[in-house]
Amino acid sequence: MMKKFILVFLCVISIVCSFPIFLIANATCYSSFSPYFGFCTFVDDEELGYGCAMLLEWNNEGVVEFDSSTDTYEQELIFYNYDGNAFATSNRIYETDLPNSYFDTSLFDPDEEINIAIGTTTPENIIPGEYYNVFMGLDIENETGSMFKVSSQEGRHYLLPSKYFIFAESTFFSVPFKSGHIAPDDDCFWWNEIESNNSTGTANARLQQTWINGTISSSSDVDYYKVYLTGKTTVYFSSAEGYDYDVRIYNEEGTLVDSLASVYQEQTKTFSVDENGYYYFKVFPFAANYVSADAVYRLYVE
Repeated sequence: MMKKFILVFLCVISIVCSFPIFLIANATCYSSFSPYFGFCTFVDDEELGYGCAMLLEWNNEGVVEFDSSTDTYEQELIFYNYDGNAFATSNRIYETDLPNSYFDTSLFDPDEEINIAIGTTTPENIIPGEYYNVFMGLDIENETGSMFKVSSQEGRHYLLPSKYFIFAESTFFSVPFKSGHIAPDDDCFWWNEIESNNSTGTANARLQQTWINGTISSSSDVDYYKVYLTGKTTVYFSSAEGYDYDVRIYNEEGTLVDSLASVYQEQTKTFSVDENGYYYFKVFPFAANYVSADAVYRLYVE
């Protein structure tokens, strides 16, 4: 069952287990209710048919966000439909080990963004450091594929713990449309920033082809990420509207290799490294007033 997912899942576990501090550390992102680590892939299951499989993990800070018996959480997969060519339009079946799960209604969702969401009415029962699986059986509409993004939604239920009495409070996009990920051909990873990562010695170790979400919370805050690069590399970077952050890339000797600036929108830079190895990505504000614990930047190393 789900052979592709299981194979990649084993690879993911081996990678994550090589950085055990991730299981207990806290993310600083304002959207800490979202899984700080996630993986998404499209698979053909022998029993459930074709669909999307996700692997999710919360840390301590994320679970603490769910501090009320009326809190809810939904894991969302959204297909681009502005051109009427969404890869899938609905969910026909689902399986998950999220506690007290449900498939959310699409009532009132915009037609331009097909939202498929699996939720839990008791997210306070999520255990930090545990892996949770979500499988969405998809009704395929466009076999040639379409862009997709991944989001998390924190909400609250009123009167009854039913999907018809749940209202959203906060939404965070772990993987945006801007990435150009196309279903069903592309897998995607995401990781939220882990503090403290203010130096090369405390840099968050990350993989290529992973979305990194972080914040600059003070004028003295800088964030470092350590990524193994080979040959030609393309970097995507964006900061929240009104926040001007820059990126500098260094080799292990501390020599500046390249740089790019966000200027409030996604910027792209392609360069080639002279030698394969670990490189450090430094994210910092252009000026001291461009800081906020609520303004999320995104870094993607292809």
